[in-house]
Amino acid sequence: AVTVATPDAVEATYRLFCAVYLSSARRTVVRSGRAQFLDDLASRPGRPPTPRQVNRAIGEAAPELGEAMARLSASFRPQLIVNQTRIKADEALGEAMVSATIRWLGIAPHLLGGIGWDDNVWLSLRRGLPLLVEFPRSRACRDLELIVRRLMNSDSRELPTPLPIPPATEEQNLYELLEIYPGASEE
Repeated sequence: AVTVATPDAVEATYRLFCAVYLSSARRTVVRSGRAQFLDDLASRPGRPPTPRQVNRAIGEAAPELGEAMARLSASFRPQLIVNQTRIKADEALGEAMVSATIRWLGIAPHLLGGIGWDDNVWLSLRRGLPLLVEFPRSRACRDLELIVRRLMNSDSRELPTPLPIPPATEEQNLYELLEIYPGASEE
């Protein structure tokens, strides 16, 4: 998923993660004959259900699927790129989105990196020429190269190791909510 540092784009990325997870969960649930239950959950008006909500609902309706859904949550690793970063806060957005996605949605995306704002992109579009040919040493090209290298590296590795997903926010203590070590100083 590629997002930019605007609230609507970040929200749309979270919704995309939920929709893709719902599709993956549907494939898991179809095998058990409970697909109609998941379709009813997905057709409710409003926002799509989060992966935590999907897992909770499926676990209550079909306890035998609870373990399969936990495995799906742990292995579901969408990849994330933040585009057009201008300031330091924009560059930190990717890590913040990963943290928020783990905490609120219950899945752990893989941050590939960010692409900085670069006027050369606009110039290459204006001229109708590829950015990599026209401005190969621009900031955007360097950032894009890092992302491609990370993608190539992740393709050469085996499947990503499932990550432990923390419990729902209501079930966490203050240390877990703040994502700090219990022995941390007061600072």
